[in-house]
Amino acid sequence: MTLPFITAFRNAPEPVRKRVSDLFTVSFDKGKHWNEVVDFVQSYGGVEYSLRKAKHFVERAKGHLVDVSSSPERDALIVAGDYVVERVGSFCR
Repeated sequence: MTLPFITAFRNAPEPVRKRVSDLFTVSFDKGKHWNEVVDFVQSYGGVEYSLRKAKHFVERAKGHLVDVSSSPERDALIVAGDYVVERVGSFCR
């Protein structure tokens, strides 16, 4: 289970949770049901919440790098965190 799925599952109303749960316990067919699961995760805030959490952790990590002497490696870590979150976010829009 991933954070986006867990978040969507928590946010969804009971009938929708039941439907998704049934897909995985009874008859999941990736070819038939994958888009339904993706729509479920997007519709119930899983992607949005996960991106917010990722941004939060990137900012925390960058905060820890403040005390590290300036170097190309430190700067690369700072850029990498922002890049990854932005790149993943661009796929979810």
